[in-house]
Order: sequence, then C-alpha cells, then structure tokens
Amino acid sequence: MNDPKRHHWWPECQSKYWADASGRLYATRNDGTSFRPTPENIGVEGQLYTRFRPDGSKDVAIETWFGREIEGPFASIFDGLISLDKIRRTPFRP
Repeated sequence: MNDPKRHHWWPECQSKYWADASGRLYATRNDGTSFRPTPENIGVEGQLYTRFRPDGSKDVAIETWFGREIEGPFASIFDGLISLDKIRRTPFRP
C-alpha cells in the first residue's frame, strides 16, 4: 500500500453531504474569491501530518492513525445520523 500524501484537515466524509447534484461544493478563499471543489479536493494539504526522520524518510503514522481511528469510525456514525428519518437535508441554493 502506498503512503498517503494528501492529508485532509477537513473530513472528506463530511464534505460529501454538502455537495450539490454535480458532486461539487461551494467554497470561498480568504481573499473572497470562490471555487467549486469536489469533497476530496477541499481541506487537503500535501504531507500535512508527515514527520520527516533524520535520514529523510517519511513517517505517515499520524495520517494513518487519523484515517483508521478517527475518520473511518466517524464516517460510519455520520452516515447513520444522516440516514435517520427525522433529519432532513435541504439543498443549498446560492
């Protein structure tokens, strides 16, 4: 398995619920301009949680831990909450 390179600081599993029918989100940069990313392309930085060892090799244990212990279980819980009958999704209309 390849080491993860794109590390999300915003959970991808959460962003997918804000996507429109085309699978894209509405996002605004600090300078006020907007863009339309997909959930996998928002809140992501290359090697964000990578630690570099003295020999120059990469340690991606933090990102791997986040995926296994936090985002994976959270995605299951979040999917379950969204599927509850009393929760209604209202499409965003800009």
